[in-house]
Amino acid sequence: MTYWQQRQKSEPGLAKKVSQTNAQLGAQIASADRPPTYLPLRDPFPSFDVKLKGIRLSAVHEYAVSKRARHLIAIDTFARGRGNFRLRARLLDKPGDERHSVSAPVNGGLCPDSEECARELAEEILSLQQPRALLSYYANQQEYTASRKIVRLYDFGRIPRDSEGSLAHDDFSAWAAALRDIGEYNQAIHKYHEAQSAAGGPFCTDYDEIGYTYLVKYDADNHPQDLDGAKNSYREALKCNGNNAIAYCNLGGVSIRKWMRGGGGRFA
Repeated sequence: MTYWQQRQKSEPGLAKKVSQTNAQLGAQIASADRPPTYLPLRDPFPSFDVKLKGIRLSAVHEYAVSKRARHLIAIDTFARGRGNFRLRARLLDKPGDERHSVSAPVNGGLCPDSEECARELAEEILSLQQPRALLSYYANQQEYTASRKIVRLYDFGRIPRDSEGSLAHDDFSAWAAALRDIGEYNQAIHKYHEAQSAAGGPFCTDYDEIGYTYLVKYDADNHPQDLDGAKNSYREALKCNGNNAIAYCNLGGVSIRKWMRGGGGRFA
């Protein structure tokens, strides 16, 4: 006697309970809100390239898929000589009604590796369908390449905006942090100021971030005016919050850097 048979014998109503639970789970899954599901428009099997009475079976297959799907993805390969190709994906509401088109590699070159190119195309599709999920994925990686991809999401307008076409404070902050990570310090400072504008007033932590960006910029370029920018930003942070320990600590860092340049060791 199997374990399941033993359970049924010891618990007479078990089978009915399991059946009811499965039915409830099925109903929950079926009723859950989901993003549009895109189906492949083209089938990879060679049999669909066969013509029957002058009609390509692939065309029949595309028509059948279009009848049962509201959204489709058509993926094309463009070959340029042996081993040289690009990938393109078209998001369609129905055959012939193209909403978006993306390609890989995104830099406009040729695919150096099929797996890498397919992954890049998948990320491009996801940037259109679930951009915030992709943004979180990149942010958790905390590396240079991921930061460049975050900047690209914002530069290409993939992150949704509000009804007035504006981004939220946290979006500008994420954009700024990514710009700083890739060494675009002046743009990062500008985005932090835009974040404050989006917040509708002073946002104390933004002053800390601006000051830190100036310090990182100084460490990279060794321009003394960046130390003044950091000092002014941390002083603004203390005006905003007099108990800001980060601002006090980093003002000390400004003083140390000025002393090392020969500007004296007084408190910044």
